[in-house]
Amino acid sequence: LSYAEIGLTANEFFAPRWRKLISGNTTAGEQVLDVRGLNFGRHSYWIAFGALIGFILFFNALYALALTYLNNPQRPRAIVSHEKNSQRSDEDFKPCPEITSGAKTGKIILPFKPLTVTFQNVQYHIETPEGNKRQLLSDITGALKPGVL
Repeated sequence: LSYAEIGLTANEFFAPRWRKLISGNTTAGEQVLDVRGLNFGRHSYWIAFGALIGFILFFNALYALALTYLNNPQRPRAIVSHEKNSQRSDEDFKPCPEITSGAKTGKIILPFKPLTVTFQNVQYHIETPEGNKRQLLSDITGALKPGVL
């Protein structure tokens, strides 16, 4: 971030509108930079620009390598269309099997049956203090499945 700040301040205060001479051979832009403790030369703009481009290239390469060599999630996630979901039979929605007290599977036993919630074209409006209505959600569609964030 300091490279970005150096580049922005050098670009701003070495611009033609800050080149008015004040007290000797010092321009207004150089005076502002000296007062603020940012007394660096005109070359620092290009150093900061090069450093930021270098950071962009480095982190993009690091991101590409991470995507290439890191493992993807263990199980694939399927997207079920609304039409296919409506064709499901009652056999697909079976209650959870009872777990015996002796078997420990490492999973939480819920006191209720987990359900998948779907919603379509949700719209949400609020009333502002001025009496106007403001829309926060517009035509939102989605599904919430237990155990999946």
